[in-house]
Amino acid sequence: MIADRLTENNELLKDIALNVPIRKQLPCAYLLLQLNFYIEIFRFKA
Repeated sequence: MIADRLTENNELLKDIALNVPIRKQLPCAYLLLQLNFYIEIFRFKA
């Protein structure tokens, strides 16, 4: 299901965010927030 795949992608992004340099963590955190936002919209509509 699409929602499951989104969750998997979110886990992958978290792993990436934990492994990037400090100066690059803010864009990654922003990306995670955006992804979570779209997941919530998707779940609300589903």
